[in-house]
Amino acid sequence: EALREAVQLTLFDAGGKVLKREVIRDQVSQINTSSLTPGLYFLRMDSSSASYYQKVVIGR
Repeated sequence: EALREAVQLTLFDAGGKVLKREVIRDQVSQINTSSLTPGLYFLRMDSSSASYYQKVVIGR
């Protein structure tokens, strides 16, 4: 199902460096993290009406 508006996803490493950026338009989406080393990351989701931050821990 489509979202009402596009959402930009931005993935940062613990130092604040942008690693990935993509625009999603569906309610369910996946980000390929296979190239990332285990550790702490931050995901920011921005739409025209709101922003949301989420801490992400990648482990293998």
